[in-house]
Amino acid sequence: MIFTFKVLTFVFVLAAICAENIFSQQKLIVESGIENYSLGGYLSILEDKEHKFSINEAASDSMRDKYSYVNKTTLNLRFTTSAYWARFIVLDTTSFQFAVIKGFHDNSTWLLVNNEQVIEDTRLYYKDLNNEGNNYVEIKAGCMVPVKQKSIKISDFVAGFPIQKNVPDTVYLRVQTKSQFILSFNLVTTNEYVIRSSKRNFFHAVIFGISFLLILYNIILYLSIKEEVYIHYVLYILFFSLYLFVYQGYYSDIIGRTFSQDYFILPLGAATLGGVFWLLFTRAFLNTKLTMPWAYKALTYFTVLAPFFYICTFAFHIPWLAAILAASIISYYLLGILVCIISLKKGNYLSKYYLLAIFGVAAGVLITTSTRNNFFPLPFNFWTQNAINLGILWEALILGGTVGYRFNLLRVEKEKEKAIMRNQIAADLHDEIGSNLSAISLQSRLMMKNQNLDDDSKEQLQNIEYTAGITTEKIRDIVWFINPFHDKSEDLVLRMKELASKMLFRLNYSFDSAGDEARIFDLLPDLNMRRHIFLIFKETLNNVIKHSEATEVNILLTAKEKKFIMIIADNGKGFSEEKIVPGAGLSNLRNRAALIGAQILIESNGGNGTKITLEVPLKN
Repeated sequence: MIFTFKVLTFVFVLAAICAENIFSQQKLIVESGIENYSLGGYLSILEDKEHKFSINEAASDSMRDKYSYVNKTTLNLRFTTSAYWARFIVLDTTSFQFAVIKGFHDNSTWLLVNNEQVIEDTRLYYKDLNNEGNNYVEIKAGCMVPVKQKSIKISDFVAGFPIQKNVPDTVYLRVQTKSQFILSFNLVTTNEYVIRSSKRNFFHAVIFGISFLLILYNIILYLSIKEEVYIHYVLYILFFSLYLFVYQGYYSDIIGRTFSQDYFILPLGAATLGGVFWLLFTRAFLNTKLTMPWAYKALTYFTVLAPFFYICTFAFHIPWLAAILAASIISYYLLGILVCIISLKKGNYLSKYYLLAIFGVAAGVLITTSTRNNFFPLPFNFWTQNAINLGILWEALILGGTVGYRFNLLRVEKEKEKAIMRNQIAADLHDEIGSNLSAISLQSRLMMKNQNLDDDSKEQLQNIEYTAGITTEKIRDIVWFINPFHDKSEDLVLRMKELASKMLFRLNYSFDSAGDEARIFDLLPDLNMRRHIFLIFKETLNNVIKHSEATEVNILLTAKEKKFIMIIADNGKGFSEEKIVPGAGLSNLRNRAALIGAQILIESNGGNGTKITLEVPLKN
């Protein structure tokens, strides 16, 4: 019995000692070689609901035991109208001589840095050991204090203060804000702060640079194809960049305070508009208007949700409405994921890229939320602080590549639509107009066999038959060029050879080309340009047959010195332009050449044949 009592007594004493060690405030011991300390595990806090405590009251012996030790890297107090006092004890046992900042002359000077940018009122209190009475020195910081009033003109800098060697110093903070109340501070040396700021600025410069390139790239795509998805993506990236610019303090560092609560209104406004354009981008990117009309309407109606709560937050001055606003912006992403999953099941292959992109944002939100609320034991460092920024950067890069791929896809689909339309037009011309012209020609021939017709009527019917025949030939040429199955270079070369064999069958002729004959027209992808070249070719052969009295014709196609060249030469009687009666033939050749920006050279002398050279400039 006595033994059991002793054991219980020992356990009780041991538990009491452990409890004292666990729940009593821990001192921050400055050690050599460590220049960055998170204060979360060293803070005790005191709530000041009525905002009535002065520093002397908050630091008095009567208040000493009213502070609560929290032992959390980041303390999230949600939304509250209370002010909070925070206390930490620091003991410098090193002999390392740290750098001194402007305004401080003690060799052990440290800087207090606020990891949460949107905290309105932060005040640091430390004892002035150089003055009699050791009164507390107050340094004001926070969003409400202009950056230019700080000794280091950067928004996250709170204050610099001296620490005695080998003597515990108790430092106090008073914090108050209308935004979400998050306590997260670091104590760093001047050198470490320079490194920290440089790393932060470089990282954000990379994000801003990538965002600028993505915006420029998608503006070019929008100007090329006029699809709303690209302009929505541009506005989404733009407002995300603006949010980052303001929230990370660059706005106040560079521009300064411009109006009341700009540090609160601007980032929330940018985030709200970014969320709105994200929904509009989702709506267009997944093509919901055609594939899922209900989703198109839902995404449209949801866009007013976040702006409504944004307006209410500042109209009614209710801080917790900002939490609902944040939740509504997150709901935009959740709704986008839901619509995307349904779209993926319907076979929209772009949905998988959307899900891959949104994964980055989801991971960033999870990491940041966990860090800010201590859900998971994640370290509070540079990478966890910027998890959302990294997630949105991942999302922007994935979607940036995907919208570029979508641009190519849309172009291919439009080309397919054009091909289908061209094929349909070609079929209609051939079936309707071609057959009607053939019927007119046939009826004309039948009517001419009538014995009762006079000569004038027969001549008119012959003219009708001739006109119908010529028109039918032209319609066939048009149908041939409209038909997308004849877009290959080799098809046009074959068409020209067939025409030459049909028209020059009574003559000796040659048809040659320099280089790869089947690919020579690949250098001239423009359909209209090809059509004019073919018609010039046809008109020239027609003139040879009608007027030249030639026995030999040589045709050459070649491409050199960035020009496509077609030469048609005959050994006929030739002509002199000054002596012939002007007709439509030569003027048609020159007009067609001018329409495609080509030059045509007609060389002919009486008895020496004719040579026609067409030179068409090639585009790079």
